[in-house]
Amino acid sequence: MGPARGPRLARGPAQPARVLRPLSDSRTARTYRWTVAGWPVAGATRARYQIRRADRGKVLRVVVTAHRPGYAPKVLYLRAGRVR
Repeated sequence: MGPARGPRLARGPAQPARVLRPLSDSRTARTYRWTVAGWPVAGATRARYQIRRADRGKVLRVVVTAHRPGYAPKVLYLRAGRVR
């Protein structure tokens, strides 16, 4: 069995210069951590990530941690896709 895949974040191919955004709602506070090929991207802690040329051929993911008063934090691992 292969790795679990999360929902897609954007339609169309993941390409350099494209901006990806995870789905969201307004009821919870969130923190973000983007990764490329499994490695955290320095400074990529916002809901948006600008794809770079160096990302070509690598898999992008975002780890979203949702925080809501009265609830335990929920961590989501979302796969954005492989950059073409």
